[in-house]
Amino acid sequence: MVIKMKKNFKTVKASITLGILLVSIFMVLGPIASADETDAKGGLISINHSVNVKWANQANASGIAIKPLQGSQPYELTINHKLTKGPLGGAIYSFFYAGQKVDMKVTIEDYPREWSEVTAFSNTLDLSLPEKVLDPSDPLSYTVYISVFDNAPAMQEGKISLRITIPKMGIIGEYDKVIEIPFKADYLPKLQVLAETQQKNIGPMDTTQIPIKVNNLGNGETIVKFNIPDIPEGWRALVTDQVILEPDQTETVFLNVKPPKGFGYHDDVYTFKVEYTPVWSIDQSLKGETSQVTISVESRGVSLIGSEVILPIIILLIVVIYLIYYFIKKYRRE
Repeated sequence: MVIKMKKNFKTVKASITLGILLVSIFMVLGPIASADETDAKGGLISINHSVNVKWANQANASGIAIKPLQGSQPYELTINHKLTKGPLGGAIYSFFYAGQKVDMKVTIEDYPREWSEVTAFSNTLDLSLPEKVLDPSDPLSYTVYISVFDNAPAMQEGKISLRITIPKMGIIGEYDKVIEIPFKADYLPKLQVLAETQQKNIGPMDTTQIPIKVNNLGNGETIVKFNIPDIPEGWRALVTDQVILEPDQTETVFLNVKPPKGFGYHDDVYTFKVEYTPVWSIDQSLKGETSQVTISVESRGVSLIGSEVILPIIILLIVVIYLIYYFIKKYRRE
């Protein structure tokens, strides 16, 4: 009876040992985690990768704003990596995997192709596994080259889809996941401003109106503000305060000039500088540089304006001369 119980106990013990061995083999050889999982799930000794990607030195979660028409420019991404583990994974990791090198493959899967282009010169990075399983790996730097076209709407949000893959390495599971990195097309303040003429000749008693065509070549609804910084004494000059233009829209504003008035001959010339500043209509803190268009106005000729002051003097002189002449003539007769 005792011998039989000992045999049964040995059988049970062997079965339990075999079961533990089979479960361990299943956990090692079986799937560790799906491509979209970053935390260790199931398995006592399972270890998985966790990856995070962000713009270098960029705290804004909505991404960087990239100015259109700047050509292909480099922008740096920071790739952060760490490991997650099951309860018994740490001991095995420290013995077999600590400090090992592994290839991290980075592939640009997609981006807003209708208004941008994204490229990269390298797609494989050397990842050094940390000495301790729960310590983060050294951050990796990855450079992408982005070009934003002029048809990108202002502050249009887009995403760069990066596929990151790390091969399976023993008990460390394979990592294969697409990570989206946000970015924006910045506001492009771009105008074409042309005066109908660069020089205008008028008479001193006239008023002239000079058309100025304004074309919005930028990527957002733009308020164009106008100003004349200097107006010489005696001149009068007015320009349209502002216009609001959709992309590719053209409007005409007017510069109205009246030369100095005054009796007599005039030869007055002045070059007016009309300043204009493009401002995004949605957020007026976003604006372009102030530029200017110059127009020379010449006032030449005789003006009778001001004769209301001079005419009485002339009449008085005529009367005085006539009286002198009259008395002289009368005196001679006598």
